[in-house]
Amino acid sequence: MSPAGASAIARVALSGGLRLVHARHGRAHAAIAVCVGSGSRADAPDREGTAHLVEHCTYLTEEGGDGEARSHSGTLSSLGAMYGAATLPDTTEFHCAMPAEQVRAVILDEGARLATAPDHEASIDRERSVIRHELAGRGMGKVVDDLWVRHLRRHDPVSHWHDGYGSAESIERVSRDDVRSFHRAHYRRDNIVVAVESDAPTDDVAEWVDHAFSSLPGSAEPSIGASSPEGTAVVLDVSGDGAGAIASASVRLDGTNLARYAAAIVSTVALQDRGIVSSVGRHGIISTRDPDLALLIATGRDPVAARDRLAARVEDAADQGESQWKALQTRAWITHRLAADNPQTRVRSAARAELLRGDGTAHDALLEALRTVPVAELRAFVREIGEAL
Repeated sequence: MSPAGASAIARVALSGGLRLVHARHGRAHAAIAVCVGSGSRADAPDREGTAHLVEHCTYLTEEGGDGEARSHSGTLSSLGAMYGAATLPDTTEFHCAMPAEQVRAVILDEGARLATAPDHEASIDRERSVIRHELAGRGMGKVVDDLWVRHLRRHDPVSHWHDGYGSAESIERVSRDDVRSFHRAHYRRDNIVVAVESDAPTDDVAEWVDHAFSSLPGSAEPSIGASSPEGTAVVLDVSGDGAGAIASASVRLDGTNLARYAAAIVSTVALQDRGIVSSVGRHGIISTRDPDLALLIATGRDPVAARDRLAARVEDAADQGESQWKALQTRAWITHRLAADNPQTRVRSAARAELLRGDGTAHDALLEALRTVPVAELRAFVREIGEAL
């Protein structure tokens, strides 16, 4: 999280295990991300989609003097904030950007919002309906997400991997008590990282954040998620019939080995240029605890054709010259550097990396690895996939 003109990144331990990552700058805007260290992997096996439903409901938990539910989203809008949220496998993330003079007010509102357990049955029912509409409109995104789930289950058969949206059926099984129980178990200071970019002194921001989240339960030490068991390095999956087929390959990544992680990012750019759908991380780079994967997808008229197409494109990428690899490396670095220019992206990345990896500056280190990873390591990564195919 290194915006232009920012001072050094401050990482501050607050009360109850709450953590803060702060970058001070002199810009007219501010940005905040609150990262809860639990996501869809924390759903009960017959209650898939609980974490996602809780995320939705947190915006509708403000209570007025007449006992009616108010919209926290309306409060944020009145402060000039642009906001959003996402439920990932290991995190639930809330983020917003606002005028710099409103940063304290937004921090206080975010703390109050997330400390209040969703309690209004009508509001919960309304959010179930919203999620049903989201499920109905996913289209091809659902196909790709299902592939990710299949590969993650192969790499890590122990964890409860599933579609984080849940299903229309599973969402209906999530009761008001389930929502409140999930909130009580996971929305804790020792399971939260707050990242802030602002022009305010770090000591002031730390005081505001500590006060804002003080009503949440916590402990002396922050919770640290366990890594998944070791699994297969490369997995191949082929599905379909004579009417069309999909061949997909996934490579297990270690978020602490940034050179290999960078090699995966550059390699996916090379394969995208060859018509192979490919990406690193189910929800982006450094977006989950282990296992993190690179996934490659090819289609064909039948399973053999799909697999042959994937293998041929991988072989072609491995055989390209050093200058071509260098050009791809530059493109990958520019793409991720431009993404880091978005304040909300920066604070989300910093909060998530602090929570998952214990280092809020991990994305800055990954940018450097993208610039410096040797071409030999890029070729070796692609050839590893080719050998598995």
